[in-house]
Amino acid sequence: MERVSFPTGHPDRTIGQIIDFFRDKEVEAIGIGTFGPIDIDPSSPTYGNVTTTPKAGWANYPFLDTLKHAFDVPFGWDTDVNAAAFGEVTWGAAKGLDSCVYYTIGTGIGVGVYAEGRLVHGLVHPEGDISCQDVIPMTIITDLNLKEFALITRIVWRVWLQVPL
Repeated sequence: MERVSFPTGHPDRTIGQIIDFFRDKEVEAIGIGTFGPIDIDPSSPTYGNVTTTPKAGWANYPFLDTLKHAFDVPFGWDTDVNAAAFGEVTWGAAKGLDSCVYYTIGTGIGVGVYAEGRLVHGLVHPEGDISCQDVIPMTIITDLNLKEFALITRIVWRVWLQVPL
């Protein structure tokens, strides 16, 4: 299996790198698990788009359509956390289980839910909104909700990497 990683820059550049990478591969299908929020409703006119995101240039970007124009193969489309939950159930720590929950804490909070043999999608934000849940008390950080914890984490990383706030 070949692996490659691209930094998330402007969508035209990032998606261009993805297309260039897969162009000479004999892929039969492509599955996409991406940051969000994204539109996962196939009946929506913006299906396949990244919707409202703080990532520069990505808001309302037609992610799925751009790749569909480059490749004539079936596509899977979901959030990064639901894709990760599905991966854990299929090949990872949750293999053989009927249900699992996958959490990620980074610049935001995400949760992918696989319950009773299928991925679960919320009404508005597909991977679930747990960002206002209380964080389990820790030795240094107490009484914070997950959004506050993620914000602090983001600020610390930006200061450490010397990226302007």
